[in-house]
Amino acid sequence: MQASGVLGVVAVGLYRSHWSHLGTSALARLNIRSFWSAVVFVVNCLVFVLIGIRLPLIAESLLGQQALSWPRVVGLIAALSVVAIGVRFLWIFTATYGVRWLLPSLRRRDPASARVSTLVSWSGMRGVVSLAAALALPAVLPTGEPFPQRDLVILLTFGIVFVTLVGQGLTLPALIRVLRLESDTSGDTESELAREAMRRAAIQAVNRLVAEHGLPAHEAVAVKRFFNSRSLQRSDSALSPDSEARLWLGAAAAQRDALITLWRNGEIGDDVLIRLEREIDLAEARLAREE
Repeated sequence: MQASGVLGVVAVGLYRSHWSHLGTSALARLNIRSFWSAVVFVVNCLVFVLIGIRLPLIAESLLGQQALSWPRVVGLIAALSVVAIGVRFLWIFTATYGVRWLLPSLRRRDPASARVSTLVSWSGMRGVVSLAAALALPAVLPTGEPFPQRDLVILLTFGIVFVTLVGQGLTLPALIRVLRLESDTSGDTESELAREAMRRAAIQAVNRLVAEHGLPAHEAVAVKRFFNSRSLQRSDSALSPDSEARLWLGAAAAQRDALITLWRNGEIGDDVLIRLEREIDLAEARLAREE
C-alpha cells in the first residue's frame, strides 16, 4: 500500500498539536515553540534568498527564447493571479454560505457576512509555501528528460506571490475602510472568559491543596489574593521553598486544565489558548526553577 509522506507528516502534526497540551512539561512546550518559530523564520529567509539567486538566471534564460517576452510573462502572471484570487473568492463564499445552508443552527448562531467573507477572500496572500512547492519540482523526470517548463513555473509562481503579497497586501487597509468593518473583539471576550475561569480554578486548587496537605491557611492568603487580582504573572513576594511553591504550581496546573477545557468545548479559539498557555508555562517554568 502506498501513502503520501507529506500528508502523513501533516496528520502527525495535527495530532501532535491537538494533544501537545497534555503530557508535556511547561519548559518543554516553551522550548519547542521557540525552536519551531526560529526554524520557520530561517526557512522563510532561505526560500526567498534562494528565489532571489535563481530568479535572474531563470528570467535571463527564458527571455532569451524567442517565444517568450516580458509582455507575455506579465500577461501570464496577471491572468494566473486573477484565477488564484477568483478561486479563493469562490471557495470562501461557497464554504461560508454552504455550511450555513446545510446547518441552520450554525446560521442562527453565527450568521454569514458578505463583507467579512470578502475581506477573508482578499487576505489570501501567497508566500513561501507556493515558492517552496515550485522549487521542489524535480529538475529532471525519471526518464532523464528535463522537467518541462520548470523555470517558467518558478518565474510565474514568483510573479503571483509578488502580486498577491504586494498588491493585495497594500490594498488591504483601503478595502477594510470601504467595507466599514468594525474591530473584532471576540479575542478579548474569549480572553476575559478564559482568565475568569482560570482564576476560579486556581483558587479552588489552592483551597484543595491546603485541605489535602494540611498547609497553614495564612500561606494561602497571598496566593489567593494574587489570583483574585486576575493576573497570570507572579507577585514580587518571596516564595517559601516548600508549601507556598506547591500552592503556586497546583494553581498553575488548575489554570491550564480550565483553559484546555474551554478550548475543547469550543468556547475559546487557538490564538487565545496559545497566548494564555504561554503565560502559564512561563510562570510555571520560573517556579520550577526556583523550587
